[in-house]
Amino acid sequence: MTNEDFIRTHLLPSASDIARIRRIIRSNFEPPPDIAQALISLDSEIARYNAEIARGLGDLPSLKQGRESLQSYHDDCLSLLSPVRRLPLEILTEIFALLETEPRAGPLGYLLDVTTSSAISMLANSPLRLLARVCSRWHTAIMTTSTLWNRVTLVAVLWTRGSLLIDRMMVGLRDILERGGQAGLCVVIETGNYPPYAPALRLLAEHSHRWTRFWFRGISVDLRALASIQGKLPRLRTYSSNVRRK
Repeated sequence: MTNEDFIRTHLLPSASDIARIRRIIRSNFEPPPDIAQALISLDSEIARYNAEIARGLGDLPSLKQGRESLQSYHDDCLSLLSPVRRLPLEILTEIFALLETEPRAGPLGYLLDVTTSSAISMLANSPLRLLARVCSRWHTAIMTTSTLWNRVTLVAVLWTRGSLLIDRMMVGLRDILERGGQAGLCVVIETGNYPPYAPALRLLAEHSHRWTRFWFRGISVDLRALASIQGKLPRLRTYSSNVRRK
């Protein structure tokens, strides 16, 4: 077999072959029925390339480029057989739910040193949104499973840095509450030395029947926005507050 035979092998993937496989990976569709046989053929072809490269003859750069192309295509094909692709959605959502972290018990101010971006990330539940980018199946599972959107964390930095950030906070808060449907809700509010943002409290109060856990730490300047929750906490199991006068 000549060096040219290696370069011209029919197993070298075309741009359309690569695009097709990666489209299937992103979508989480069922792999092609012949994928197992294709992997066997690719393994054999990669071994032939390695043997020819080991001889040190011919057009080594072309051979190495061909081997890398085959190996990359092989890895993409192999990922189609990954066990995680066969997990039922019920199991996947249970795994995704493990991303939820309990509010840390600690003294007043344990969230006050977070950056603006970190506060936005906590409110938006960014780890879940990052996982939702893996493929369309995960995206659908995450974005439509109400029990995954079960926590709201509001930190003073979100409403003390200008109107644009306040608007962003309210948009994010509405999105979380909408995605959560009627699922239980954990609410964490840390105001520090700032008054709480009344519109956000009023919006949360509309969902008090969903509250299962509630943490509040800050000053009691004006909590009248939460007055409507009285007698409307049927699911509340955990309550913790550290309220002090300014």
